[in-house]
Amino acid sequence: MEFTMGQINLQASGKILFGVNEANRLGIEVGKLGKRVLLITEKSFEEGASKIRQILEGHGIGVIVFDEKPVRGSAFTIERCQMLVKGSYADSILVYGDMASIFLARAVACSAPDELHPDTLLANDRCDASSLPCFEVTAEFWNPLLFGSAFTVTDSRNGCSAFIQYRPHLHSLLLCDPVQSLALPERKRLPQFFDLLLHIFSGALSSRASFLSVEYCFAAFKRVWPRRYCINRSWDLENASAFMEAGVLASLAHRDMGASWVFLLSQAICGHFEVPRSIAAMIIAPFVLKFLSRTSSGEFSSFMESLQCFEDVPESPKDFIEAFRVLIGRYAMPSQLRNIGIPRDGLALAAETAGTMLASAGGGGITVDQMYEILENSW
Repeated sequence: MEFTMGQINLQASGKILFGVNEANRLGIEVGKLGKRVLLITEKSFEEGASKIRQILEGHGIGVIVFDEKPVRGSAFTIERCQMLVKGSYADSILVYGDMASIFLARAVACSAPDELHPDTLLANDRCDASSLPCFEVTAEFWNPLLFGSAFTVTDSRNGCSAFIQYRPHLHSLLLCDPVQSLALPERKRLPQFFDLLLHIFSGALSSRASFLSVEYCFAAFKRVWPRRYCINRSWDLENASAFMEAGVLASLAHRDMGASWVFLLSQAICGHFEVPRSIAAMIIAPFVLKFLSRTSSGEFSSFMESLQCFEDVPESPKDFIEAFRVLIGRYAMPSQLRNIGIPRDGLALAAETAGTMLASAGGGGITVDQMYEILENSW
């Protein structure tokens, strides 16, 4: 399956752009809708955000920047951004950063026009209110909900997360520019690599996976696996482009299937314990794969057999899981939840939250007890 740069046409609201230096089009696209925009970003992407701001200001667009660190969870931060939108008379929202920043921007975009309180979002699994145009520029190469009309909100008081569906504005835009992911520091891109591999397999083995979804996952694996040793020492544009292509393909697969329990479980850990979601996903990955090798053994074996056309690919699910563990050790990444300070008595809370989110997303395929078992083994 070949992947071409340029505009991707999907049956979704807005427009999706993929390609090197596509970010240069932002001034034109944002300028079509007004002359003031709220830029949501984070300080770790300051250099890239500064370049984007220059592009916008070069087109006569006033930029209001929000780059504050969220105060435990995202509910309080949503309120803060709502006030900025109202006070600055922003016509649209532009976000540049990781998945957490994109989720924040989506929440603000759909709640700011009608001044919906974050508690209203948390109480419902949908938001059908009017929405501001939202321009999303991902600095990551992988996001499981990249092409979905959804986001998560985390209650600032108790760390519980909710999965929210919403209707994007017709003129919203998603931009995937590999140049932007060059700003990813090693501590962020390494966990993302393992997270992406995990979701490639969980997507291919999902009971909801279509033939096309499996093909997307197969093509994504083809791009990622040969470059697994380049993720830390050779992070150049060629490698960043290959990983972003893989991320886009995996996102397309997950878009067809909806939110997976694997994503929701790592998101629940992230919400309760303030751990980056990709790190949580990386740690639980070998244990999730072991669970899948037990519950979907036939599908797992078939997918592994289909990968034998690639060089240096383990021959069996057991061998692949072991190779996965060896890779984590090679990069000296944490391999158990206890290593990042997560208390054992909090595992049940994370499993229950993931179960609630899964029910609201209309998914299944696993019980709360099974998710707790995965977390307990990961601890």
